[in-house]
Amino acid sequence: MKTITTRGTVTTEGSLIVPIPLDIPVGEHNVVVVIEELATKTVKSDVLNGLPVHDCGPWPE
Repeated sequence: MKTITTRGTVTTEGSLIVPIPLDIPVGEHNVVVVIEELATKTVKSDVLNGLPVHDCGPWPE
């Protein structure tokens, strides 16, 4: 078993395109895919934790 860390591309057809090292033999392989979100990473801040919260309810119609 070999672990490869790389970046892949998901197409609109739902396929995953991943570059594979040339030392991997041609043929069918069992593959485990972990999708890590890259687009939005938020950093939580403790600055706002001490401020009061005021809930006015839903927006009136």
